[in-house]
Amino acid sequence: MFRRLFRTVRGRYVLIISFLVISILVVLSFFSYQMIRTSIESRGRAHMDSAIRMISQQLDEEYTQALQISQHMTSRGVVGKQMNEMMRAKDMYELGEAKRKLGSNLQTVTAIGKQVELALYYSPEEGSITATTFMPKDNFNPAQGLPIARQTRSVTFHAIHESKSRFSNHPVVSVAWPDTFLFDRNLIIYVEVRTSVPELLKDINEEDASGYILFQLTKDGEICYCSHQEYANQDASAHCFDGSELFGMSNHLVWCKNQSNSGYTYVLAIPRSTFTEHMFQWIDYLIIGILIAIILICIAVALFNHLILRKLQLIVDAVNAVSRPELFMTSKRTGMTEYDNLMERFEDLLEYARQLIDEVRVKEEQKSKLELETLYYQINPHFLMNSLNSLYWLARLNKQKEISDYVHHLMEILNYSLGRGEKDPTLRRELDISRDYLALEQMKHRFTVIYEVEEGAYLDSPTPRLFLQPVVENAVSHGMDTDGHLKIIVQPDESGAVIVIDDDGCGIEPDLIQEFSSLDSIKMHGGIGLRYTASMLRQFYGEDCTLLLENKPEGGARATIHLSMWKEASHDTGTDY
Repeated sequence: MFRRLFRTVRGRYVLIISFLVISILVVLSFFSYQMIRTSIESRGRAHMDSAIRMISQQLDEEYTQALQISQHMTSRGVVGKQMNEMMRAKDMYELGEAKRKLGSNLQTVTAIGKQVELALYYSPEEGSITATTFMPKDNFNPAQGLPIARQTRSVTFHAIHESKSRFSNHPVVSVAWPDTFLFDRNLIIYVEVRTSVPELLKDINEEDASGYILFQLTKDGEICYCSHQEYANQDASAHCFDGSELFGMSNHLVWCKNQSNSGYTYVLAIPRSTFTEHMFQWIDYLIIGILIAIILICIAVALFNHLILRKLQLIVDAVNAVSRPELFMTSKRTGMTEYDNLMERFEDLLEYARQLIDEVRVKEEQKSKLELETLYYQINPHFLMNSLNSLYWLARLNKQKEISDYVHHLMEILNYSLGRGEKDPTLRRELDISRDYLALEQMKHRFTVIYEVEEGAYLDSPTPRLFLQPVVENAVSHGMDTDGHLKIIVQPDESGAVIVIDDDGCGIEPDLIQEFSSLDSIKMHGGIGLRYTASMLRQFYGEDCTLLLENKPEGGARATIHLSMWKEASHDTGTDY
């Protein structure tokens, strides 16, 4: 039977696929188990680490709050000083008044922390409460009967326990601070703050259905608090908490340990049975998915071989020829209508792709040139504006009016060119900027500027940013003598506005006039300013806008700009920095 199968390509194909499927099944079953186990452990460890850090941070904040309140109650604190005043009282009236102020200060300090359950002074010598916010439970002694989480030279930090207030059974954290007051009287300052950790742990368990257990350890690694009563009386060594490892497993628990910045040690654990149950559940799902995927792959491979692969090979042979740079393909026919139609569409696509590649190549070359020019002329606007502003005020302080005016005009131009201030430029603003520029030039050269601007609503129509200044600059820098005259005429017409810039200089080169005869025919090697103006006008107004340069018979040059404002324009006013 196997010999018959091996005599045909199809038979060999089936046997090879069957062998591969079985091999993949065995290999995937082994590695999937290892991968899932590692993944579940890593994800569980990461989640436990995140949860224990959240709990640790919350407890640190609550301990800090209790410690801050107790600092106010020491002999040097606000409340403690009032306690000294009460001890210094000479008669009943002073004693009563001091007690009243002490109680008021104590209430004020504890009111800062809304979770404060109890704050008091306890006299170990008398075995009584000297002052308190609320009545504690009977026979309460802050030096006895409370679980100790951490102890310093002066302060004892208690683990989570039930409130000692007579009116509350909430879980709290507390601190006890022995201190010496007036006349060498020793008192213990006790402050407890309601903790939200049990509620936080409950929310985490409800969200993940994990059954986390929180342990709080002493400095020696002993358990001083446990959120689950079943594990409260067990030794920490039984769960391997007493080592230096931050993550581990015992016979019953999988745990993660964290030591907070304040020196407290917390352990978050989960029953090992729950942990392994989650792991095997995911393994079952993955194995089922792998089996289904393998079956579907086998079916798909068989159908693919029978229905598609044979005919597709002809298309593959034809497509392989496309790897040449010229994207040339020899046309082949498979005898099937669908595949032949596909080949025809692919040939059309190749032709379209060749056209797109040619267009993109030309555009990329133009874009590269423009980017290089942009990078060459780029500056740091923020630094430049700060420097100019400093120069402006320095000139004003030294009463250098010409310098301050020059810098002021320059700052106006730069602010406008960088897109600061008004968002949408208008024709009126463009004229103002041109005035600023001409004011700068008139400080260097003696020439006369005449404005003939007809007032109207058209002056507030949007325009491209800085389209007018390069044309004015061209008239001043390249066409006009030192003592010449420059005339700017702006008036509305039926479709927008007409701007005429007239000078009596030496005129414009014929080649430049020829180049700007049409906005669509402008080449990419002319002057940067005029090329920018032409490009922005064409982009903003489309084909209805004209920029005409001409020499006057009597001498000088004239630039005429026609703006089609009343037609829909592309309001891209330029790049803002």
